[in-house]
Amino acid sequence: MTDASASIRPVADRPEDYRSLYPIQTRFDDLDPLGHINNIAFAVFAESARIEWERQHIKPLMAPGLDLVMAHLELDFLHELLWPGDVEIGTRLIRVGTSSLAFRQALFQNGRCCALVHPVLAQFDLTARRATPFAYEARQHFTTLVEMGQRGA
Repeated sequence: MTDASASIRPVADRPEDYRSLYPIQTRFDDLDPLGHINNIAFAVFAESARIEWERQHIKPLMAPGLDLVMAHLELDFLHELLWPGDVEIGTRLIRVGTSSLAFRQALFQNGRCCALVHPVLAQFDLTARRATPFAYEARQHFTTLVEMGQRGA
């Protein structure tokens, strides 16, 4: 690794940086030919945890006919995940836009941060088939969730 690439390596999170951790058990089916968890499984694990977080914190504030769609996904692989083993995924909201929400997620195995995930979701009008702004009350609530996450929550 060159000095330049080392300077852009993301800083790993700690489990205590998140209010709650979503547990997932790795499966034999998640393995790749090298014997570690396949890269695609990292995204699936993060999606499962994020959807549960959304179900609790976001969906109750959305009007009928609206949903969330993935607008951007960035994933930094820091260490391999192994089978058998448990993975814990922390999820927190880090930014609220007019019609989008940016998250930070971390995948931990045995307390070690193995990946950082940065999804951005947009509120989507299912009839108009386009992004649509959040209601004022929802944005206020989401902003509170961001502030909670900044306090290590």
